[in-house]
Amino acid sequence: AEKAVKKLERVIKENAFNAEEDHKTIQRQQATIDMNNNKIKTLKRNMDDSETQVSQLQSKLRKAQAELAEAEERADLAESSLSRAAGRNRGAAGRVTRTELFDLVSPTKAGAEYVPRNSRNKQEDDEEEE
Repeated sequence: AEKAVKKLERVIKENAFNAEEDHKTIQRQQATIDMNNNKIKTLKRNMDDSETQVSQLQSKLRKAQAELAEAEERADLAESSLSRAAGRNRGAAGRVTRTELFDLVSPTKAGAEYVPRNSRNKQEDDEEEE
């Protein structure tokens, strides 16, 4: 009977040891799960930030594309104006100067009308005199 009791005590100790080891394993796995959940939260936050940044960059790209299209349109208009001016000036003594060409090509301020360079200089002189 003593042998049977000792055997049962040994089985109980083994089971207690195994239960303790299982408990430690569960704790380690729970810590790993918590760590992975935190990583997931961080990655989701980073992904949201990246999506916001991509959206902003796409908006800037669309704006730049629109500005490029406007600039190309202005260049086309300036080229056609230059061609017309050159056609009118063929018989005249003068030609279109680089300054006049620049004035045709350069964008005007928003809402401002185009003012030829000569008129601008005259206006600036008038303002300085006042």
